[in-house]
Amino acid sequence: MAKFTNQPHTASTKISNNTTSNLAGAGGGTLLLMLAKNIPDPSEIKSWLIILAPSVSVFLAWLWRLAGKKYDKFQKVREAKKLADLLYKDIDAALIDPSISEEEKEKLRRDKSAIKLEKIASMAKKLKSIQSDI
Repeated sequence: MAKFTNQPHTASTKISNNTTSNLAGAGGGTLLLMLAKNIPDPSEIKSWLIILAPSVSVFLAWLWRLAGKKYDKFQKVREAKKLADLLYKDIDAALIDPSISEEEKEKLRRDKSAIKLEKIASMAKKLKSIQSDI
């Protein structure tokens, strides 16, 4: 029996991203060839456009994949921030709930503190990584 999870399907996303990047590259190269076709024959530019078309196709495909990776990373960061905000709100709501015992509230406070400390440590690690690249 298949297990269903809320995990994103990275394999299909990767295939889709590669397919679209290849289409973007092929489209860019084809556009360049069509442009070259419309230039009159005794022209140096026409031959250069024809020569450059394959390289432009590869470059555009690479650029599209790079943009896709950056967008995926942006989405993950955005989702993590949204989840953290929801978690903090849920913890805060639980802390004022009279039906939750003081022991459980203390555990929630420790969990919230641990999450904040992890976030600070992660930010410090990113800062050190950026500073080492400068």
